[in-house]
Amino acid sequence: MSELFKPMLELLKLAPRYLVALGLVLGVIILAPEELAQRLGIARLAQDYRPAIGVGFLLCVSLLLVSVAGWAGRIVGDLFATRKFKRQLQQRLARLTEDEKQILRYYISQQTRANTLRIDDGTVKALVGSHVIFRSANTGNMAEGFAHNIKEIAWDMLQENPALLQGTTNVYRTDKRYRGS
Repeated sequence: MSELFKPMLELLKLAPRYLVALGLVLGVIILAPEELAQRLGIARLAQDYRPAIGVGFLLCVSLLLVSVAGWAGRIVGDLFATRKFKRQLQQRLARLTEDEKQILRYYISQQTRANTLRIDDGTVKALVGSHVIFRSANTGNMAEGFAHNIKEIAWDMLQENPALLQGTTNVYRTDKRYRGS
């Protein structure tokens, strides 16, 4: 009995492109006009195995529709997730602390996407945890820090609305130590 279901389980694993090809072939066999079926030499096949071919055709179409629905669902889900993330990021940028503003001012004032920041600093961790910046390199040191880049979406929001960085000071912050000659 399990040998009977093995081919059906394998059919469920087929990629959509194979389902389309198989569905087209089965559709032509079962739906072709009699004259075309005679020309192609599939008239006898279509007549003898019509029920099985019909079930296969319906199964291919059903699996393809499920695959398309899943794909569409993932796209819609991703759109909603992106929208939600943007909204949360806007809210987060609207309630920055002065220390966080100082770090972000560096990116904007220097027109750079990278800053060197200490990873043991709570303010840096808060910005990383809020997905405003991210550590972009694993090389660095505890004294000077590690490279942190600003996320593209945060960069765009701050470029569009620099008032978000207005605070009690106008300084910016980097933990990079400049070594003079």
